[in-house]
Amino acid sequence: MVEVSQEVPESIGDTMSNRKNIVVLGPPGAGKGTQCEKISETYDIPHISTGKMLREHKDLETEHGTARDYMEKGDLVPDRVVYRILDHRLEKNDTKQGFVLDGFPRDMEQAKHLEERRELDLVISLEVDQEEIMVRLTGRRVCEDCGESFHIKFRPPEEEKVCDECGGDLIHRDDDKREVIEERLEEYRNKTLPLKEFYNDKDLLEEVDGNGSIEEVWKKTRQTLEETL
Repeated sequence: MVEVSQEVPESIGDTMSNRKNIVVLGPPGAGKGTQCEKISETYDIPHISTGKMLREHKDLETEHGTARDYMEKGDLVPDRVVYRILDHRLEKNDTKQGFVLDGFPRDMEQAKHLEERRELDLVISLEVDQEEIMVRLTGRRVCEDCGESFHIKFRPPEEEKVCDECGGDLIHRDDDKREVIEERLEEYRNKTLPLKEFYNDKDLLEEVDGNGSIEEVWKKTRQTLEETL
């Protein structure tokens, strides 16, 4: 008979189940990346962001070319390439005890692909009011030179329109303008919202109120993690 260890866990991460495969859903501006970073740091599991993953592995050869082939032309990287890069990332040793996925899946086809690769333990859906999303996104300003991000309300630069880090010009990206945000939210409602029902039917979904400050949302997110895993 196998002897079961009775040792008391030493770290916060050890208080959760051994495996922690987590997905965080939410509309643009919900703060998924920020909450994923906090989950990653607190529970010692990798934060896998689709955008960062594609940039880091843009030269990974697949039977359909590399991500760079599409990105340099300004095209969306097709799912068949994203899947290969994701599979490659999930094969790394640091994912054995879990991961937190940010930006994937975005639709049912991607969810089915992930289901074939890894069994999930929790799906968190950050629920944020649309007007709050508008305030968060339309107020963003990004440095044209170094990419540092600011916000006219929540993190204003010391000098208007000038980056604190490098002195470059701060720009208002097209992606952060109201009409574009409305289009992105509509796409989210059409493609990603059905995932909530899909994961709810599997008893994996937990909704978290994403309104409020970063720390307020993190308190609610952490409570959900501790109660469910």
